[in-house]
Amino acid sequence: MRLKDSFNKYFEECGLHRQWFAKKLGIVPHSFYQMVAGNIPIPKSKWRDVIRLSGGAISLADILSYYLDDWDLTIVEYKNRQPLKCIVKMKGEPEEDDVDDDKN
Repeated sequence: MRLKDSFNKYFEECGLHRQWFAKKLGIVPHSFYQMVAGNIPIPKSKWRDVIRLSGGAISLADILSYYLDDWDLTIVEYKNRQPLKCIVKMKGEPEEDDVDDDKN
């Protein structure tokens, strides 16, 4: 799962502990461990805090991957990491250019 991999990479690279991160978010560490493992969702009220606290290492696309596991999700961002748009499509769905239109 993409969210779990992103969290593991973030904690490994930064040398931070999950318990510290959970406390900064105001979440009980045990519940946060379940969120990182992908067993329970991150509360929507904490999405922005997770992104900010991780410095963007955990992205909105990572968080949404919990809900959209069978979908391709792309977040297009400005340079300052503010979301511009979100593109969601079924995995394996052809690109727009690949679709034959019968408009004659």
